[in-house]
Amino acid sequence: LNMSLYARDTRDLIQRIARRETQTDLSGNTQEIIIRTTENLGTRQDYGLEVGINLELGNWLNLTSNSNFYRGVVNGNAAGFAEVTRFFSWTSRMNAQFKIDDKTDAQLTLNYRGPEKNPQGNRLDFFYTDIGVSRDVLKGKGTINLRVRDVLNSALYQYEAFGNNFFLYREGRWRVIQQVFVGFTYRINQKKRKCRRGNRREFSGFGEDKEDVSSINWLKSHVVS
Repeated sequence: LNMSLYARDTRDLIQRIARRETQTDLSGNTQEIIIRTTENLGTRQDYGLEVGINLELGNWLNLTSNSNFYRGVVNGNAAGFAEVTRFFSWTSRMNAQFKIDDKTDAQLTLNYRGPEKNPQGNRLDFFYTDIGVSRDVLKGKGTINLRVRDVLNSALYQYEAFGNNFFLYREGRWRVIQQVFVGFTYRINQKKRKCRRGNRREFSGFGEDKEDVSSINWLKSHVVS
């Protein structure tokens, strides 16, 4: 069990802001439109607790968990938002490795991201699951890997924004989330890589996803004026 406290101060926080504006065409006709621009929002402070757990159950199961519980304080005065936004949220990632037999291992990864608030709206929470199976062949010289990301197709990024006389809802998916990977590794005069603890196999390709809005494939937008 590992626990650590942290505090983080972010200046010149860059974030997308939605604003309602009136647009006039060459004929003099006007219409109301929603424009989303990248602006300097202001500052953000985060105070949190990170908890890591590693548990081995015999020779057939290894559990690891990393969770982050934090409180965020966002000041959006640089973008014209007078009120300070405060929220509590958490993220968690749990990994379970199973030893099925001497040649076969399996892995299950659960990922959760809690909701967050900002001066204009909310990012809703979401959950997704990855699985993987690895089997040794050719008397241990080769390994076949099967990996499936976002098995339940549930990694849906949802965002709500509230402005003067409008409500904006958007949803989309990371382009890299849902995928199936099949790989084969052949070792010449090399031994299999093991995890640092016990005889667990190292699975590749289960890296943590960064929350980069620019990499989201937006599927749906809805505006209410």
